[in-house]
Amino acid sequence: MPRKRQCTTDSRYYSAVALKTAAEKMLKEGASKRQVAKDASFPRSTIKRYVIKVTEFRTDNTMCGYLEIFSHEEEKLLSNYIKYACLIQYGMSTQSARKLAYEFATANGK
Repeated sequence: MPRKRQCTTDSRYYSAVALKTAAEKMLKEGASKRQVAKDASFPRSTIKRYVIKVTEFRTDNTMCGYLEIFSHEEEKLLSNYIKYACLIQYGMSTQSARKLAYEFATANGK
């Protein structure tokens, strides 16, 4: 029977709320990275990486990896058209659906 390999590193997981409060303390109150890391018991590199994500993407939710381009109504309109094209057996592939979505976005100035 094969032996189970022992893990040599301890992965650390930090809550998003704690990271967010630490980043807000740095950005809004002007606290140093060292002080925030000491207070929150995080490594400085973790806080630095999170602050870079927040400032570059200007979002509070850095866990989400996509950018919303279409409004809800436009997305529903596009999905209904693609469903209708499939229903009448137009033969639309996923690549052509992506191309259609791109053309739809450029036509709407997005």
